[in-house]
Amino acid sequence: MHIHSYKNILLKNHVFDDKIQYLDVKFKRFICSECHKNFSENIENRYKKTKITNDLAFDIFNDFSKTLLIKDVEIKYNIHFNLAKDIITTLCNEKMKKNAKSY
Repeated sequence: MHIHSYKNILLKNHVFDDKIQYLDVKFKRFICSECHKNFSENIENRYKKTKITNDLAFDIFNDFSKTLLIKDVEIKYNIHFNLAKDIITTLCNEKMKKNAKSY
């Protein structure tokens, strides 16, 4: 493996005073010298290869827990409805599994 290039990505991080904060992340792209496939460096705090952080995903889930309206979360965080739905479904399922294990 050797470094093929670098790439920057802006990740939505948190909302403070109704303004979205962004993280500018630079990550490496590798190329395998044997099979010539491209690989990207893993961004630890990135939520499932989207342009948001895990922290923001938890904020979205917590806000949804209070309002129970995906539309409100979608507008506040300026994200697509399907992404909001995926975050809520995934984190809700994880929470239910965690609660089931504790019994």
